[in-house]
Amino acid sequence: MWQAGPDGAAPVQLPLPPGALPDISLHDDLPSQPFPQHLLRGALQGPVGAVAPWLQVLAAGALVGRANWDGIVLCVQPNRAYWLHISAGEMISALVTVTPQLLAGFGADALPDQGVMGQTQSRPEKLLSLLHGASPDVAAAALLGAELAVARPWWLGQQIILLGKAGLADAYQNALQAQGSPVTALAQERAWAQGVQAVLGQSLAG
Repeated sequence: MWQAGPDGAAPVQLPLPPGALPDISLHDDLPSQPFPQHLLRGALQGPVGAVAPWLQVLAAGALVGRANWDGIVLCVQPNRAYWLHISAGEMISALVTVTPQLLAGFGADALPDQGVMGQTQSRPEKLLSLLHGASPDVAAAALLGAELAVARPWWLGQQIILLGKAGLADAYQNALQAQGSPVTALAQERAWAQGVQAVLGQSLAG
């Protein structure tokens, strides 16, 4: 009925009845449009509208085949990281950080220095001094350590599904795995396609 593609991904196109127009079309060649809220009903319970609709679609796609799953869907985008806490199919909290944008500015390292990361994780107030004159790998480690300190309630003891593209997503995965957190990486394009199908299926069923 409509086509969509997050963050430059190839759009997912569904067949239309003859002469019909799509409910919505989202891709890089068009200005952003509000996602039809009726298509989101039932895809994820909880505070619909608390996070951007495209994030709800991604989260719904990440949860396909995981009924009553509890944990964190972590969406790492070029400018933001979204920690979405899911419990029994409900989005119960969310944390948004700008760390990916800062990582890109310094040059993200997929293998952050564990010693430096530990310093800002235990003492986030050291972040700004560590960034002074830092090499890309040290800066990346310092920023990720500070992020883990802030996001501790969202990853400690949680299962994590990580969505994102190589580079930034790899850096987050390595940082979390260094803490012993179970991380399942899922291709963002796959999660998006599954989310579109899940949301549309819920809409048609309703």
